[in-house]
Amino acid sequence: MMNTLSVGSFEGMLADDFTYESHYVYEMIESKQAFLEYIKPRLQSIAQADTRIFAEMGMVSAYGERQPCVALAQYNKSLLVGLVLARVQDNKLSRLDLCIVPAPESADRSGEYPD
Repeated sequence: MMNTLSVGSFEGMLADDFTYESHYVYEMIESKQAFLEYIKPRLQSIAQADTRIFAEMGMVSAYGERQPCVALAQYNKSLLVGLVLARVQDNKLSRLDLCIVPAPESADRSGEYPD
């Protein structure tokens, strides 16, 4: 989604009771519909500002476990701005957390930037 700036097929991956929290957003978003209403205009704003976002798969040790993550960079691949941690339940994304702690630089980056 972040590499294409479109919810596209990502929308179908979200559970109806999806939850999103971010160190950049004051309130938790507690449904798929509310998240889509939140993220679509932000993706459009990023595209209109011609700001490049890079979302790279990785692994990080966080909150007592080693887990997959997405390292987010802005403008170029070396300017990391956050990590996304995910939870999956019943083959759907049930939760995403956009974090600045742990530091995005702590992730083991894969070099993979999915569409």
